[in-house]
Amino acid sequence: MADGRAAWNDGRPHGRKLQTRPTLVAGTALLARLKNDTGARVTEIELFYDHGSWMAQENEQVFGHRAFFSLTGAPGSWRLIPAFSSHFAPAPSVGETPLSARLELEDWEPGRPLFVLWADANGPGGTETEGTGREGACTIDNFGVRPLRQASGP
Repeated sequence: MADGRAAWNDGRPHGRKLQTRPTLVAGTALLARLKNDTGARVTEIELFYDHGSWMAQENEQVFGHRAFFSLTGAPGSWRLIPAFSSHFAPAPSVGETPLSARLELEDWEPGRPLFVLWADANGPGGTETEGTGREGACTIDNFGVRPLRQASGP
């Protein structure tokens, strides 16, 4: 992952998960495009997943992910998801933590997209072979969406 792209972890040693480790780049962004297939206008949803973090170094600028959502993807429309934007202190190994967030949506219409963006910042770091340690890695596993409230009326 020296090029900084997010990748599907092959299962060793931490299991099959979507993983970010923005080594040698300014950061990594993951974008999920969800579609409302409920047949109704939705005004509140719950997003949930298992977040993992390990090998975080003290030189990491921001530990873990910052997450945002938008109904349009347009500039200025992105809102922070605080529950998915926690700081994770440097540690040799941190296990998976189940995270969930309730999102109030003005009106997520049937067939329309909802965008979720995770950003993983980078520190100066280095590589294991350079003897300067590795940057922290973050994972997303078991992602799900649950509609909680639908709009009444047409």
